[in-house]
Amino acid sequence: MKKLMVHPINLLYRYLIGKNIILVSLKEKNKTINGKIIGFDEYMNIVLSEAVAKNKEVEKIKNLILIKGNQISELSKNFS
Repeated sequence: MKKLMVHPINLLYRYLIGKNIILVSLKEKNKTINGKIIGFDEYMNIVLSEAVAKNKEVEKIKNLILIKGNQISELSKNFS
């Protein structure tokens, strides 16, 4: 079995093209953001539309949000 290495930028591109809703966990404790990627750059700064920011039990709905790449601790496809 051959191992594949996926570069983060390629993964972001797949999510962008697939119009997937992603889950972004931030370095700030217990803070996550769900939304669709509409843009990103080489520094992994991400622009999300239809974003929902969750901090513990509080949800805030945002239309557009920019997340700086150095604040992201985890990025995954949201299956819920």
